[in-house]
Amino acid sequence: TAEGRLVATDHEGVIRVKATIASEGRRRFIIAHEIGHYRLHNTRSICDTLKNLSMWEEGNPETEANVFAGELLMPEKLLSPRLKGVEPCLAAVDKLATDFRTSNLATAVQFVTYTKEPVALVVTTGGTVRWMRRSSSFGHFIPLAKPPHGFTAAGEILSGKNGDTGGMVSVPAGAWLKGLDPNGRDVIMEDAREVRQYGMI
Repeated sequence: TAEGRLVATDHEGVIRVKATIASEGRRRFIIAHEIGHYRLHNTRSICDTLKNLSMWEEGNPETEANVFAGELLMPEKLLSPRLKGVEPCLAAVDKLATDFRTSNLATAVQFVTYTKEPVALVVTTGGTVRWMRRSSSFGHFIPLAKPPHGFTAAGEILSGKNGDTGGMVSVPAGAWLKGLDPNGRDVIMEDAREVRQYGMI
């Protein structure tokens, strides 16, 4: 079940990546993640599953290795200039992922980390909001450990009403943001995509 594996000594090592992973960006991210374990945690042997590689919640070694991998492959010095004037949307993330030859999820995290736009990345698995990352200018809170509201694009994907948004769509701000009325007039823009192979939106 391992996506990647590290076996090393103090002087050398081997990183193996699951042969069925076709995406170059995903393969590169897994390699960088394993290097992160070696450099940050002095790890000499570890197997990483899809669950490990999808962890971006604060305060655990898997997240630290993911952050290391994102910064190794898309350092701030190279990424930040590319974000000036770029609308936060999944098409922009796709373009950057292609240019940097990285995974879409890691690219989205880096995008949110360095953009000046008020934006949040929200990941839903198993029908529940599992984690989020927000830019420094995004001053709102999105509740975790709950299903996305039915008025959100993610909620409509889960209910089978609609598929991927294919770009930014207007949704009631209160459907995502704590403290606002989902039936109110305030709106935010949402771009949502289902990633079936990983069970995520």
